Amino acid sequence: MTDGAAALYGTDAVAEVVNMIPYRSFDDFKIDAYEEQDSRGDFWRRETSFLADRSFGDVDIVLAGSYNANDTLSWHDRPEYVLPD
Repeated sequence: MTDGAAALYGTDAVAEVVNMIPYRSFDDFKIDAYEEQDSRGDFWRRETSFLADRSFGDVDIVLAGSYNANDTLSWHDRPEYVLPD
């Protein structure tokens, strides 16, 4: 960052952009599931989310939720990164 934020966060600051595209109309139920695991099998992460919307005339009822679960890495899972050179 080269603007005023660099003075606050330093020159190594990283900027992020999040694009949100809202639904104009959604009258359905949607479930998304995501899972990842590393090649060693000692770390995993799962995420499940849902979105439900129902219109009753001029009234829209929206229900959304998300559940995340992940395993934690311990020092003994990756000892080669803990030991000094």
